[in-house]
This record gives sequence, C-alpha cells and structure tokens, in this order.
Amino acid sequence: MLHGPVSAQPALLVQPRYSFFVDTERSVEILVSLSSPSSANTSLDTNAYKSGRPQTWDFELQLQGSRGRVASGHVELDAGVQTVNIELNHVEAKLEPYELVMRASPRGNGGQSYTSTTELYYLPAKTSGSMVKIDNLHGGMLVANNVTNFAFEPLLPFGFYTSCSGYLNYSLANVSAYKDMGFNAINPVCMHMTIVAGDC
Repeated sequence: MLHGPVSAQPALLVQPRYSFFVDTERSVEILVSLSSPSSANTSLDTNAYKSGRPQTWDFELQLQGSRGRVASGHVELDAGVQTVNIELNHVEAKLEPYELVMRASPRGNGGQSYTSTTELYYLPAKTSGSMVKIDNLHGGMLVANNVTNFAFEPLLPFGFYTSCSGYLNYSLANVSAYKDMGFNAINPVCMHMTIVAGDC
C-alpha cells in the first residue's frame, strides 16, 4: 500500500566499465542504469511508484574539463545496466581522477531531474611492467604487458604458491617450465626466519 505521495528517489547508477582507462584508449564504455527505490522501504509500493513514473528517462553525461555533454541517451526504469560509449580525444591523461556526472529526468512530463557522480581514471599508458584492471560489468581482470604488446587481454589467474629461495631463485628455466605446463600466475612465498637467542 502506498502511504502518501511518492517522494523516494530512484537509484541512479553511473560507473566506468573498467577500474581505469589509459590514453591509448580513445573511446571508453560507461555503465548506466536507473532502478526503482528499494522495496525494503515499507512506506513505498514500488509498483505504484513505477505506475506514477514514466518508464523511459532521458540522461546526459558530463565529464570534468570537457565542454558540454560527452554523451546522451535514454534509459528504461528497472531494465538493468546498459553501456554508453564516450570519446576522450580531447581529455588529458593524468593520475588524478576526473568527475563524471550523470543527469536523468523522466521523459515527457518535465519532472524533476536526478544526478549521480563517479570518478573516472584516465591514466598515462605504461611502456614497461604490467597494467591490470577490473571489469565492473562482468567481473574478472584484464592485463597488459610486453607479452600482450601492452594491449589489454582477459586473464584468469591459474597457478600455485612456491618458495622464492627454493624454486624461483635457482633459474629462469624453472619459470619457463612452469609457463610451459599451462600456468599463467604464481604466488611467491618469500619467508625469512629469525632465530632468537634462548629459543634454541
């Protein structure tokens, strides 16, 4: 049962597809969604909420430092997460995050608009070592290093723990043999034991 006027705010989500992007990526994906207020709110019947709100909402995305909007479109209430592409051609890569703002309003009735913000990391690409980022849509990791020519590729870590001194330090041939067996990750255990006088 609905008690009084509908006043709860819908849940507006905006989030980068990945935990960060690098300056070799000029077009990137953003996740957006719009959900009815939680049914845990006992003073609100979500069916009544949806019947009193348009199912289609218009939105726009604005990125700090960019002129005007970087994307726009529409999102359906409770339709799940959708992806939106934005261009970063005129955005400078830096270590500090950019603020990404999403504004959404119900289509056709001039109703109140809602705002949600998040951080977008757009970093200088590395040319040595490795870069690993998380997929916020499907989960999992992507890795880029000299083996992948610094292109991001999915990685499912598969390996075991081993001693630094008892295996890794002996020869690089051990690491190569490990890789040839199909393993792509290793957890080195570097232990240092200290004997205190009186314990012997």
